Amino acid sequence: MLIDLVLVHYWARVHRQASSFVLRMSFAHEIRISTESSSLWVSHSRKYLLLPVDEPIDHKPVIVPILNHNHYFLAIFNYLTRRAYVLGQKINEEGFVPRVDWKSWRGEILWMRIARIFGWETQSEGVLVSGVNWKQVCDTWRSRVKHSYL
Repeated sequence: MLIDLVLVHYWARVHRQASSFVLRMSFAHEIRISTESSSLWVSHSRKYLLLPVDEPIDHKPVIVPILNHNHYFLAIFNYLTRRAYVLGQKINEEGFVPRVDWKSWRGEILWMRIARIFGWETQSEGVLVSGVNWKQVCDTWRSRVKHSYL
């Protein structure tokens, strides 16, 4: 996927001085569906993400591109503040969403598994999950195409 190639290229250049961590979308998808969680899996995941294998990792927000039901959106996890921000999850809605249901895309599992990889203690309960949505290009384009054939 082009998104993954761009993210890998960017991350390889800036990961040492970046103010956040960026996951590849394909890796985030694997984390959401996999049941693996052994220490060997954690070690391999850290190597894959260009992280130190045996050292503590400082807390920084984690940016997670997500593909769910043929729709792309973004989640930003901040483990220090116990907040998750979901950007563009809903195609047809606009505005701030004070509470987002993250179970539909297994966000709570993603939250816990990412924390495990990074070696951070956390729980998925009590995380404030909010978001913002906007009228997306694909939705606008579909309505224009539909009306042009009438």
